[in-house]
Amino acid sequence: MKKDLVAVMAFLALLCSVSGAGAGMIRAYYSGVAVSGTQEKEDLSAGLKAMLVSRLNGNLIFAVDTPAEADIVIAGNYVSVASVFSMVATATGKDGKVLARVSVQGDGRDELIPEVERLAKDFSEKVRKNYMPISVAK
Repeated sequence: MKKDLVAVMAFLALLCSVSGAGAGMIRAYYSGVAVSGTQEKEDLSAGLKAMLVSRLNGNLIFAVDTPAEADIVIAGNYVSVASVFSMVATATGKDGKVLARVSVQGDGRDELIPEVERLAKDFSEKVRKNYMPISVAK
């Protein structure tokens, strides 16, 4: 069941990522979500990455396949201690500077999806506010 859910989320993320890039879009490479504090690391890592990709792809950010194609690299971390979790997403520009870092916390798996939604919303706003294309920055 979990693997089916992860596969469906990955497929939805892929569908979102194949939409073309328009003017003003930021190309993002999603390096993944590192998971600690739980036994289902691989499944949770893939699922969290898929949720993050699907919620960030849209009007501003779209996924690319390699870091070389990207304007920014997005990485995530998820830590779970007992029923409490914390998730952090970080965007780094080509120059290595951190453009955005947002974290959320929750108590229990029931809060995970709403917190990922909130993280993606806050993260998109920070990236939009702080991102400046290299050609404009020179």
